[in-house]
Amino acid sequence: MHIPTEYTAEILATDYEFVAAYGEADLVAYRAKDSGLLRILDTDSGCCILAMNGNVYTNSIGHAKEIADRMMGD
Repeated sequence: MHIPTEYTAEILATDYEFVAAYGEADLVAYRAKDSGLLRILDTDSGCCILAMNGNVYTNSIGHAKEIADRMMGD
């Protein structure tokens, strides 16, 4: 059974860089500072919607935004 990780404001501020917000900020993309891992978080639950199907490693903020935009249909 998969138990989702909750990403708190403190974890996001310390370990992640903001990439983009989608919808009315219902979904927000972040990139891990240490690894480049892309996460798209549901702001209601604080959980990553990519966790079950695999997160993507990115080379830069621009690369992360490109991938997130494509995933979100923007």
